Amino acid sequence: WTADLGGYEGLADTPNARLLERWTEYAAFSPVMEVMSSKNISPWNFDRNGPPGSHEALDIYKKYAVLHMSLFPYRYAAAQQSAKTGMPIMRSLVLNYQDDPHARTAKDEYLFGPDLLVAPVIDEGTQRTVYLPPGEWIDYWSGTSQSGARTVIADAPVDRIPLWSRAGAVLPKIPEDVMTLVPSSESGNTSIKSLDNRRVYEIVGGSSESPDTTITDFEGRTITRRAHSLKIDGPAARVTVRWRFGNVGSATVNGTPVMLAANADGPSIDFDHGTSSLVEWQEGAPPAPIAAPTPTPAPTAGAPTRGRRTTRGAANPPAPAPATTPTPAEAAPATTATTPTTPTAKPAAKPATTKKKATTHHHRRSRRKKK
Repeated sequence: WTADLGGYEGLADTPNARLLERWTEYAAFSPVMEVMSSKNISPWNFDRNGPPGSHEALDIYKKYAVLHMSLFPYRYAAAQQSAKTGMPIMRSLVLNYQDDPHARTAKDEYLFGPDLLVAPVIDEGTQRTVYLPPGEWIDYWSGTSQSGARTVIADAPVDRIPLWSRAGAVLPKIPEDVMTLVPSSESGNTSIKSLDNRRVYEIVGGSSESPDTTITDFEGRTITRRAHSLKIDGPAARVTVRWRFGNVGSATVNGTPVMLAANADGPSIDFDHGTSSLVEWQEGAPPAPIAAPTPTPAPTAGAPTRGRRTTRGAANPPAPAPATTPTPAEAAPATTATTPTTPTAKPAAKPATTKKKATTHHHRRSRRKKK
């Protein structure tokens, strides 16, 4: 199931940036995300009727298009379940919570697959009420943990759709740099990153008290999450395990310590998965991002250089240079500083100038004596 993002029938104000922004966020959490309009609009002209130079709607579309693509394994697994059992990918709350009277009356929020709760914004506001079913839920954007079976007020700035994940859920994903599922061998396009053997398993929040979770991804791997471990069984892949909002201080893969990487979404590890991998971890302070090394400052123009000292102290100074103004290349202190044992034109010029002044002074004294 899907809808034409922004609506197919063009109106007088099409493209309406705010409408397209909110519809973009909603479309990202549907089986298919597409733009189609009788006015032939595209994301590149979503902002056409907005303030001059604005690209807010385009930026929001890019953000959610990337997220939608990264969730391909999650969507595909939900589609496989739908084909086998009839359970839809987009699920009214009452399908999962039939005995909950609040779930029965919830009309504009839904479960997307088994573990994501989506509450689209359908008016001009930047807040809305959301009913959270029983259980523990993690705000996907902030990491805030909230207990369910109650109604909350969710903040919804223009670039954010209210979104929760079940605490401790494992979301199968692909890296965010993948832009197409068509292999380059079929499309002939080598400039766009296509689907490869990299797979991401994102663990969202949770604690040691969170219930065990077992899922099967779209390629048939079985992933079992327990309090401090993740077991992966199935086809080989280059695997990233990411703890979204997790406090992980150390981790091992099949008993071997691995390095934790720090990023904006939480600590992660990368490894080559064969047929069976056991990831175990200990809670603790996550690693801090590695700061870029501070570049060594270049010598300033006024700083003394070794080249000058070497020239002055030489037993046999080089022959005086012609009495001309040094070129910029000769005057650059960086050149003399990097080659202190090989005097350049500038250090040689200074002794020659000094010597010339002394000779001139002596010549004047000689002329006075003759007078």
